[in-house]
Amino acid sequence: MPGEMMVCPICSSTRVREHAKLLYGIPVCHRCYYDFANRRQLAFILDSLIWGLGVRFVGHLVLAVLLGAWGASDATLEAASNVFEWILFPVFFLKDGFGGYSPGKAMMGVQVVTATSQTPISFWASFKRNIPLAIPFLPLVVAF
Repeated sequence: MPGEMMVCPICSSTRVREHAKLLYGIPVCHRCYYDFANRRQLAFILDSLIWGLGVRFVGHLVLAVLLGAWGASDATLEAASNVFEWILFPVFFLKDGFGGYSPGKAMMGVQVVTATSQTPISFWASFKRNIPLAIPFLPLVVAF
């Protein structure tokens, strides 16, 4: 029915139903829809930065201490650091398995839940959900 009003279940604002956006099958106002999308995108950026800097910094620091004690060269340290990063790369895909939160999602107040039961996803579900991001250039497509 044209002009029918609805109340957004997130912010409780009253809007014309035909202007609502569907968020997982539930009509919400534009502001809440785009707020959620922006928080998800920022969470991904934060996760990528935290992971990239964390693995790089911690891995490099730990390896520098361990290999430095054995008198390894800078080239050996760099090669070991690169191998360490590649070994840990698949762990990034498990990031949402901690009760449906990754560090970025926790900061942004976003939780990943299963579509059927609305419960937080498992590590396996997180891995299956995030593995497409390993396909070259797909993260750029996801970002836009």
